[in-house]
Formats: sequence, C-alpha cells, structure tokens
Amino acid sequence: MQFKSLLLTATSTLTFGLAAPAIAQDAASSGVATLTAQTGDDTGFGDLDPLGGQIDAFGGQIDAFGGIIDAFGGQIDAFGGLIDAFGGQIDAFGGQIDAFGGQIDAFGGQIDAFGGQIDAFGGQIDAFGGIIDAFGGIIDAFGGQIDAFSDDDRATLLNDLFDNAEASLGAIYEENAGVSFDEGFKSELLEKYDVDLDDPESFADLDAREQARFLLSFYDNLMLHSGMDLVDHWMGTVNWSLPVAQYAGYGEGVTVGLLDTTFDEELIGGEITRSAKRKFTNLDHGAGVAGIIAGAHDGQGVMGIAPSVNFQVFNPFDDTSTADWKQIEQGITELGKRDASVINMSLGVSGQVLDAEWASIFTDKQVVNRTDSVVFVKAAGNDGATQTNDVNWDGIDTHNRLLIVGSVGPNQTISSFSNRPGEACLLQGGVCAEEDKLKYRFLVAAGEAVAIQGSDGTMSRASGTSLATPMVTGAVALLQSRWGWLTDHPVETSDIILQSATDLGEVGVDSTYGWGLLNIEASQAPLDSSALYVDLNGVQVSLDDSSMTDDLMALVDNNATITAFEDIGETYRDFSVSVSNLGAAAASADAAAYEQADDYLAQQAAAPAPVETTTKKKKKNKNKATAFNDLNAANVNAFGSDGSTWTMGLTVHTRDPNQAVAPGTVPFTTGMTLKNQKSGLSFKAGAGAGMMALTGTTQFARRADYDVQSGGVNPFLGLASGGNYAAAAMPVGERLSVSFGFTENTTREAYTDQYSGQTLDRYAGLTPYAAQATTANIQLQPSDSVTFRLGATQLDEENGLFGGQGTGVFALDGGTQTQAITADVEHQLSSTLTLAASITSAQTRGNDTGTSLLQLSDGGVTSLAYEVAVEKADLWRLGDVMRLSIAQPLAVSDGTLLLADTQVINRETGERGTVLTDLGLADQAPRYVSELLYGRTVFDQTGTLSAFGQLDSRPITGDDDGLGIAGGFRLDINF
Repeated sequence: MQFKSLLLTATSTLTFGLAAPAIAQDAASSGVATLTAQTGDDTGFGDLDPLGGQIDAFGGQIDAFGGIIDAFGGQIDAFGGLIDAFGGQIDAFGGQIDAFGGQIDAFGGQIDAFGGQIDAFGGQIDAFGGIIDAFGGIIDAFGGQIDAFSDDDRATLLNDLFDNAEASLGAIYEENAGVSFDEGFKSELLEKYDVDLDDPESFADLDAREQARFLLSFYDNLMLHSGMDLVDHWMGTVNWSLPVAQYAGYGEGVTVGLLDTTFDEELIGGEITRSAKRKFTNLDHGAGVAGIIAGAHDGQGVMGIAPSVNFQVFNPFDDTSTADWKQIEQGITELGKRDASVINMSLGVSGQVLDAEWASIFTDKQVVNRTDSVVFVKAAGNDGATQTNDVNWDGIDTHNRLLIVGSVGPNQTISSFSNRPGEACLLQGGVCAEEDKLKYRFLVAAGEAVAIQGSDGTMSRASGTSLATPMVTGAVALLQSRWGWLTDHPVETSDIILQSATDLGEVGVDSTYGWGLLNIEASQAPLDSSALYVDLNGVQVSLDDSSMTDDLMALVDNNATITAFEDIGETYRDFSVSVSNLGAAAASADAAAYEQADDYLAQQAAAPAPVETTTKKKKKNKNKATAFNDLNAANVNAFGSDGSTWTMGLTVHTRDPNQAVAPGTVPFTTGMTLKNQKSGLSFKAGAGAGMMALTGTTQFARRADYDVQSGGVNPFLGLASGGNYAAAAMPVGERLSVSFGFTENTTREAYTDQYSGQTLDRYAGLTPYAAQATTANIQLQPSDSVTFRLGATQLDEENGLFGGQGTGVFALDGGTQTQAITADVEHQLSSTLTLAASITSAQTRGNDTGTSLLQLSDGGVTSLAYEVAVEKADLWRLGDVMRLSIAQPLAVSDGTLLLADTQVINRETGERGTVLTDLGLADQAPRYVSELLYGRTVFDQTGTLSAFGQLDSRPITGDDDGLGIAGGFRLDINF
C-alpha cells in the first residue's frame, strides 16, 4: 500500500471589487443629451434597457482601479448624420434629439432597469477605503419586480445604500463639495426624485426609467466626489483596463487627428494643436469624443483609453453646427500634414454607413498625398438603418485602412439607433468582391449612456455611434504606442483591430456586427498564439516547438522572458513570453499528471528496505549496521575455489522504476566483479547503477543519493548512470587504493506508472538524453571505522545541462562539459551507528550550442551539492534499520545561463537585434531534501515492512510552490 503524494502550500487571496448600477441594451442617438452629474440632472441614454440582465458594474478585481474594470457597458456618440456630429444633412441636429422623449429616447422602450442580480457596490474596494456593499444581494426589484420585496426590505436596501456610501466617502464628499453628505449629496438626490427613505413605496412608485436615473445619478455623483476618476461601463464592454493602457504606453508618441469641434486642453492628458478657424463652437461633441480617447487620469473625471496621445484638431463645423464636403476634405488633409497616424471622424450622412461622396474625398490628390499612412476611424451613424446601396470605389485602397464603428449596449446587442453595413459593397470596376463588402470594414463598440465631460468640465451621459468611434481610435493609439513602427503600417493596424474583435451575431463576419465587438485587451495580445515564432539567427522557429523540461526549468529564473514574434501582413509584432510558460508539454494525460512526489513513491514501491535477518543477539562492535540501498540483489554468486587467484561474482538487481527501457527488456540489470585475491586488483562491469559501482561506497548506495534533483552525492556521476559501466581498482598500500571507471546513460524522459507499471513518455518530441562520465578515485582507510574518498569526475552531456533538456530554440544540441571534485567520508561510530557525508564542487562549460538560443556565460558555471546521512540499526528491536539523510541537491553558486534572444532594439522602426538575457542560474535559492527510511522484518522474518518519507523545501514540479511531502509504507511477504 502506498500513500499518494501530498504537496503542502500556504496561500492567501484577498480580492477587491466594486459593483455599481449599469446600463444595458440599446441607447440612441446622435445628440448629446446631458446629465450634469455634479448637480444631479437627468441622464440621456437613448432607446435602451438600462439595466437589463445581470450587471456587475465593476466585474473584476479593482484595487484603486488597477485591475479589471467592468463598470457599465455602453458608449456615447453625439453625432452620426451627414458630415455632422448628430445626424442631419450636414446638420448637427438633423433629427429629433431628445434625451428622454423623441427619436433618440433614452428610455423609449421597455425598461427592465435591474432585471437581474445587482450588487451595486458589491465588495471591498481599496480606493474607497472600506466596504461599500450598497445592494448586498439580489435586487431583482428595479425592473417591474419591486413588489418582490417587502417595505422593510426596500427601506433597508435604500438606507444601506446611503449609509455605506457615507461611511466610506462622506468625509471626502464634504471636503470636496463644501457641504455635508446629508445636506448635499443625499438630500439633493432624494429631493430630485421625490424619494422618501422612510417611505420605500416612494421609490417603488417611480417607473423603470426614473429608477435607473436615480441609481445612475447616485453612482455618478458619488464617483465625482470620490477623488478618483470615474469608471464607466464601456471599459468592461470593450475590455479596456488601466493595466492594458499602462503596458501599451498610454498612447505616448502617437498623434491622433480629430475632425471635430474644439475643446479645452485641460480635459485630456496630452497636447492639442487646433485649426485656426472656428476655434470654438457651442457644442461639446469634440470634448466628449476626445475625453474617451485621452481623458486625463487625474482623479477628476472621465478616464480616456490612451491619455498620453497628442491631438491635432480640425473643426469643420460652422456656427450653425454644419459642415460641407470641402471642409471635410480640407480637415483630413490638414490633419495628415500634421503627421496624424489615426484620424477620428465621428460624423456621417443620414441613413448611410458610408456615403458615395467619400470616394471623392479619398481620391482627392491632397488627401492621398497627405494620408497614405493614416488609419481612418468613422462613425456608422445613428439612424438605425442598414445600408443597401453599393458604393463605386474604383482605384481606391483607402478602405483597407478604414474602420467603421457601430454601437452596442452593455448586453452586447446592436443599438436600435446604430446603422449597420448590410451586404453593401465597395465596387471595383462595377464588380463586388466578397472581401470588399462594408461588413469587412465594420465593428462595434459600446455606445449607450456613456459618461463624457464637456469643455466646462461637467459630466454628461449620452449615446450614439460617435462615442463608440473614439474607443476604436484609442485602441489604435495603444497599438501604435506599443509597436511604434505600426504607424507606417495602417493596413496591418486596422487588421489587428478587426481580427481581435469578439465575434457577435452570426458566426464570422456578418451584416449586423461586422467583425464583432472591439476588444482592446485582445488587440494587445497575439491573434494566433500557435503562430508565434522565435527568430533564431534569421530562421523562424515555432514557439510551439520550443520548450524546456522540468529539470531545466528548475534551473532558470521563471520570471525571465523570451521574445516571440507574430507576422501581420508586411510587418510583425513582438511579445514577451514568460519562461514559466515554456515547460515541455506532456505527451499524454497520464504524463501530465506526473509529479516529483509520484516519482519518489514509485521508486520506493519498487525497493523494500534491507534489514538484518538474524535473530541472535549481536556482540558489541562485531557487526556493522546494514546499509540502506536499493539494488535489491536477487542473487550474488562467487566462482572459484579457495586456492584460486581470481574470483568472479555476478549481481542481479531491479531497474530504476523511472528508467525507460526498450519493449521486451527484462526488468533487471546485472553486474560482474572479477578480483585477484593476491594483488587485490579488481574489475567491474555491468549495466545500470554505475554511480554506486564506481564509487564503492556502502552508505551512499541509493539512486536517490545521486539524483540531481534530490541527492547531494556526486550528481554528475548519477546523470551518466543507467547504461553500461566499467571500472578497475587497485590497492597501492595496506589502507590506500585507487580506482578508475566509465559509465554512460542514454534515456528518454519517461516514467513508470506506479499502479499499472506501464512506461510512459514524459514529453513528446524530446531527443533522448545522452551523457558519459569518467571518474578517478583515491580511497584512504586510516582505521577500520573511518574511510575517506577523493574523486574527480568529468561529465559530457551531449544534449543537456545538469540533466535538463529543451526542444526547438532551447535544444542544447552542443551539450555541456563538467569537471567535478567529490570528497566523501564514512565513520562507523559503533556497531549499529554510521555517519556518512559527501560534498561535490564542479565547473561546467558549454560546448558549441549549435542552433540553441541558450549559452553558458564566459568562465562557465560553478555548482555545489552535498549530503549527510546517519544510519542506525537495532533501534527499537534487533534487526531493524533507520536512515536519516539531508541533502542540498545541485545548486549554482556562480555563473549563469544566457539567452541570446532576438529582440526589437528600436521601438520606432522595429529594428531587431540580439540581446543577451541572464536566466539567473545563480539566483535560485538552494533546495533541501530530507529523507527518513525505516525497515524491519515481520511475521517471524517471513516478511519485511518498510516505511519512507521525503520532505522537500522547494519542489521542482507540480503546480504549487512551497513545502513538498511524500511518504508511505510497503509490506513484502515471502511464501
């Protein structure tokens, strides 16, 4: 019977979260319908289901907004008509834009305000300095189901909402607003919506629109006085977060062209250059659009996607908020002259996703000359129309870098007001190719009830495709900030945005959602991780074919990274891949379950402890303790008469249970000894445990003692053991002898299933490990009880380092060479007590590493291993044996393994070069492995009982770090 391995770890997890009321479903419009959150005015949403479904407004970990932020889920577009911000024929307000009651009606449909679980501020948020659990459970009450709660329930929920907010933010609110929380925030909000906390029916009497307004007003006003930037629902919808923006560089170095109304530069974090004419208008559309792209992260309002971009702004609109095609053409040309790499165009023609007049714009000589490297991002429009007419597009290739943006609500359903591409096509020579359909240039982003800031700093909520558009522009800016050379590759930049979108609607590109929903985080990741490759001296090697075994992974710093590349059209992107992700893949499900502790248990299960079988009382100092070993000698025969000069012995023992053997091979190995009785000259040869045969030790006679990962006795000799070996020894004095030996090992990474006995490949596609070692030893026995040994070993690993291997760019085909010195001592303290110790110091150098990216540092690598063992016989009864050992397996003390990594050395141009990265061999903390063994006879010496246990300070395999424990017992009975 065996105990399964037990790996112990101690971990603790503390997560922070915040949930708030969210907007779901379809918003409307091309107008900027406003809620001035600072004063509690109404919110303009559009034709939407404000909070339909399960809304976790901040559905992820939010540590002062440093984690995943899923705040609400919509977007705001103020424009969407013909060349205009809102939707008429070059008319900013070419339709009825009434936030709460017309064509663009924020609540103009069935409103299930909170039709699901609403945990309004559900969880602890570090930024608020306490727990804000405003709606601490399921509130299926704000969508026609308010009657599901009793009056007491309603009263408790509403009072808790305010009490928890005041407890966390009351002091901050009073400091910022100049009045107390009750006098300002609480009384103003309750008075505005005529809600009495002592009369919960007053809230239930509100219709669904008013309930949603109430909760959003609560959230917006609270956030504006929190001292933090406002987190909005669209961030989660398009998968944007602060860590993503930070990693991408916040848009630094990217120039964004904005074809829109001008605004105050204090709104954003970057710089602004404006067109000289029509500097200001009475519209806040440009301010709202710019804030989504680059709102400053200053704790005072709306956060932008890429706050460090520079803006070039051209306002094509006149005092009547209209523009003509000439102004659009001039504006695009002007922005191109100012080196904008992406131009945001939140404007359009009523009823059209792409009007035919755009062909004239994109064939204009000035536009062509000035914008050949520009990504164009255009709003789809807010008429709820599907384009049916094709557009003549002869000789124009601008559509390959054109992104058209529609709107969805928080439930990721197309907004009722959003225009759709249909099956309309850009005709070339009157012919429509499938890839030239508008839907292949179309995607959607959040566009309903998005929080924006006006030029005067007040916050509003509005809806429309004009506000979905800058989200795509911001995503482009992050791409070009992280990979600077993409500014010269607008087609590839556009392709990344489209191909990384989350598929919605029908599978694949469809006539409603195009490629799907903007996914900013996905755009920053590889489009196809299986296509990643490593640049090996100009040769592309698939990252999928490059990996390290656990033995090699255990040596390196897992925080180190390697650079992988992804080809996109005529250019590429680079990604840093953690070494910890490059462990060799298991070849089978069984091999995937393999762990270091299982290996240990399998070895012990195959090797019962030897015990003394005599039942007679031993005389003091006459017998030595029986050494633990796992050779399991089946029989030992000596040949030759008493008068013979030469004697010969044969030994048979079981194989290492984790050593792979060819099919049909017998499960044991043999050894032969030939000795001259007169001269003492002896020879050994055999196959198997060469490390023990060559050293001649009795106390370090276990495979585990020589294991590079668990033992401290000459691990370099252990690495070359398992195959054939040969040795010769000769006395040169009464107590002095010398010996020489050779051993080799060729094995594949495999293990034996401890239950089935089947040999399984550990890794797929790994070249069998091959190593040879030669050794020379001097043994001195100054007394009968003390033995000293000093040995020199040279190890040649053909394709590994310290037993570790790799594939692909990590394949150590050139191999390594190690010279080691080992010193051992054994002391027989009494007839039943023995002490033994061993220490090995080594220097390792690399041979020609061939095609590997790995190489050892100049001067090589210095390493050390040691082990101490104590063995006691007759501990509790005559014939039992206990052994305790403590080892430091091989640890590098100096030198390192280098990664000759091809990286981008110029972030603006994309130029690549070789960079040496230290993989930190000498930075690894030493491991300590302790083992306790016990054996005794049972059932009148017809059976043997053995118990075993191992304690590992830092297991090298398994999913968990921390202390590793394995143990069990074995019972053998002879019949």
